[in-house]
Amino acid sequence: TNVVAMLVDALPDGERFRVVADDAGEYVRACRDRYDVVLMDAFDRRGIASGLELPAFYDALRGRLYPDGAVVANVAGFRAERDGLIDLMRRVWGDNVLAVPVEEDDNDIVFAFCDPSFEPRWRWIERQAEAMRARYDIEFPAFARRLKQRRRALSLP
Repeated sequence: TNVVAMLVDALPDGERFRVVADDAGEYVRACRDRYDVVLMDAFDRRGIASGLELPAFYDALRGRLYPDGAVVANVAGFRAERDGLIDLMRRVWGDNVLAVPVEEDDNDIVFAFCDPSFEPRWRWIERQAEAMRARYDIEFPAFARRLKQRRRALSLP
């Protein structure tokens, strides 16, 4: 698994995980590497980060992912800004975009999957969410349940 995190602070670098503190638009345009997962903080102090409001960014980003790759984006800002960015992601990934609101903040966690048949390992996610709640005292199990509900809603005919 190759993971790149863009515009994110305080994450560990490693052989299979790389943190890139750079302008996301410039990095994606110049990048020739391919990734399994891209983690993205899609905002700065002023709202949606510059360049991330452009459709070309998401086209280029998808081109940097493997066919079964995914993007996980933390999207903050005013609701209209967040909805606009989520709509841009849906233009590229279609119905394979899940946006889960973070109830304590004005942000969404957005998942975009390249493979339309992707189905997360829900039991594993639930176990990890419980362990993370115990470790960090953050309500990860509730978030995992909302994620599962939204994914199932997308799967309905």
